[in-house]
Amino acid sequence: MNFTPFHERCPEIAAREMWRYTLQKSTRGLPAGDYLFVESYCSEPGCDCRRVFLNVIWQGRPGISRGQDATIGFGWERPEFYIEWMAGDESGANLAGANLEPMQRQGPMAEALLEMTKAVILSSPGAVDWIKRHYAAFKASVEATAT
Repeated sequence: MNFTPFHERCPEIAAREMWRYTLQKSTRGLPAGDYLFVESYCSEPGCDCRRVFLNVIWQGRPGISRGQDATIGFGWERPEFYIEWMAGDESGANLAGANLEPMQRQGPMAEALLEMTKAVILSSPGAVDWIKRHYAAFKASVEATAT
């Protein structure tokens, strides 16, 4: 699976609809400031993995290094879907829900960012529908260019 940033395939939607969260004061090891959530989806034609990577980036203050601080994988289907999708492999259950992506670089704030993402972004009303809508638009773009 190759995950590509949403804004590369759907720039108009991404320009209007991007998650940003402002943490007013430092908490749980996270510094105050703006956090940007960059969505990435699988760009493999024919794949229907129903997952998103949320690359969380702390915007920080001028002069402070800015970079990817966490990559959170989120599968919105039930664990059984992913087990079936992986041809009966029980480890597919790990793809459901939100987790730090093990094959991606994680910054020192990754665990705290995962918890903040679960509490603030993924638990907000309509969040999963938002992700599903973006997934559908992204996959339609992938399929349109694959033929």
